Formats: sequence, structure tokens, C-alpha cells
Amino acid sequence: VVLFGLPKRITGFVGTQRENNAHGLEDSCTVLLHYDVMLATVKAAVVSPEVNQLRYWVRGTEGSYKKFHLDCQEDHLKAGKKPGDKGFGVEPKERHGTLTVANGTSISEEVYPTLEPVTYQTFYTKVAKALAGQGEIPVEPKGPAAVIRLIELAKRSSKEGRTIDV
Repeated sequence: VVLFGLPKRITGFVGTQRENNAHGLEDSCTVLLHYDVMLATVKAAVVSPEVNQLRYWVRGTEGSYKKFHLDCQEDHLKAGKKPGDKGFGVEPKERHGTLTVANGTSISEEVYPTLEPVTYQTFYTKVAKALAGQGEIPVEPKGPAAVIRLIELAKRSSKEGRTIDV
């Protein structure tokens, strides 16, 4: 939604991959977001035994960007680092993404550093200030509301076995 806006249509495949799922809650999905000139695919799965988990893969006509691993802030907290400590939230080079670019007849690939992080501490400080009337909320509510609507439509699409207009 942030990158491409709302799609025109949505097709959802939502289900469970776990055998021992007593509550029957969905734990995986493939969602197709249909735009005028492109198709975006969103996938999530709880069952995915990989050493390096693929997190983002953006593909276009002139290149792609691939990123593995989760945000490192949780790992830093588990290791005893605190927000504000030097290096907190900064990813090591081996966790940077790879940018691949097509240049005419050749294709180049380079490690692309992660942007300097805005940590969760910064986010929640802004939330606290907004609640106290001392600043703007850090996320415009329309974005999350649109995502919730898309999740609901994806679940409906999966249940009904059809593509739904957004």
C-alpha cells in the first residue's frame, strides 16, 4: 500500500500449514494484488525451515532487491544492548540486501546497505508524545486501515475462491 497504493483487485489463498493446529487459525497466505500494469505477490508462512529467511524480494523490469533476515533490534535486545547504545538497530554488512540492476546487455549485483534505522524506541516516543498532545502521530491512520481492509478482502477471497474488486 505504501509503495503502490491500493490495488484494483485482490486474490487471496489463506490457510494453515501446521498439522498440530488445534485452533485452526490461519498461519500462511499468498495474496495477489492486481494493479493496472503490474501484479504484486505477498506471501507469509509459519513453516519455512531456512537458515536465512527471505523477507523482501522486489522485482521490476530493470532490477530487483532481495533482503534476508528480520529487523535486528530484537536480537540486539536479547544480547543485552539497549536503545541508545552505539550500534543498536544497525545491521551488520552480512545482513544487507542485494540490489541487482539490468544495464542494457549486462546485469550487475551489489550489496546495498540498509538505511540508518529509526528504532522502535523512536517510534514509541513519537506515539507517547502524540497521545499527550505534543506532536503528530507517527503513522497516518489511513495506511493501516487500508491494510486491514486488504487482509479482510484476502480472507474473503480465499473463502469464496474468487478474485474480489477492491
